[in-house]
Amino acid sequence: MPEPNPAPVPWSWTTLLQAFKAEGCRELPGAGVMRRAEPPMSCGRHFHPEENSLPQAAVAVVLCEAPSGAEVPLVLRPESMPQHAGQVGFPGGKLHPGESTQQAALRELREELGLEPQRVQPLFELTPVRLFVSRFAVRPWLLATQGPVPLCPCPKEVKQVLWASLEELIRPEALTTELRCVWGQQVPVPGYRVQGHFVWGATALILTELAELFRRIRPVLNSPNTHDGS
Repeated sequence: MPEPNPAPVPWSWTTLLQAFKAEGCRELPGAGVMRRAEPPMSCGRHFHPEENSLPQAAVAVVLCEAPSGAEVPLVLRPESMPQHAGQVGFPGGKLHPGESTQQAALRELREELGLEPQRVQPLFELTPVRLFVSRFAVRPWLLATQGPVPLCPCPKEVKQVLWASLEELIRPEALTTELRCVWGQQVPVPGYRVQGHFVWGATALILTELAELFRRIRPVLNSPNTHDGS
C-alpha cells in the first residue's frame, strides 16, 4: 500500500531561504552543538584550530525543495572507490589550485550529481570540520536550489543518492547510536539513519549543525506573517 503524500508545509521556499540567510549573519551553532554527534574518543579534535599546512576540502550541503519541506542529498560511495568506499557523505573533495571553498563545493556538486552552478544559490559557509585521521580541513557550503532539479549522479563516485529530510533531522529521536569500529574498538557512536543507512562521523557533525539552524528558524516559518504562499 503506498504511503500517503506528506502534508504540504505552511511556508514558502522563498521564506525558508530568507530565514536561512538571516541565520548565516548570526553566530553559527558551531562545535558546542556539533559535538552531540562526535564519535567517542575524539576529544574535540574535529574542531582544533586548522594548521597552515592542512589540505583544504569543500563539501556541498544542498537544500532541495520537497513536498515535505527541505531535503539534503547525501551520496553513498561505491565499494570500488579507493577512499571512503561504502561510506555516506556530502558531495565534495579537495580544493584545486586557486579555487575558493565555494568554487570547489560547486564544482564537486556538478561532477558528482550533475547540478550546474547556475541552478544553485550559495547561502553561506558552515562551521569547518577537521578530519584528524586523513588530515583535511573540511569546509561545508550551504547551498540551495530553486524548485525541483534533476540529478545525474556520476556512477564512478555515487552508488546511490540518499535524501535527508530536515523535518526528520530535528526530531528528538533522530540522533541515535549504533556500534561502529573506532580506533580498533567496537563502540556506540552517534549518527542518523537515512534511508536505511547509518550516517556518522564528519557528515553527522555537519548534519547536526544544519538541524540546529533549522530548529532556530522554525518559529519564524510557523509565524502567520510568513505564510505568504509564494
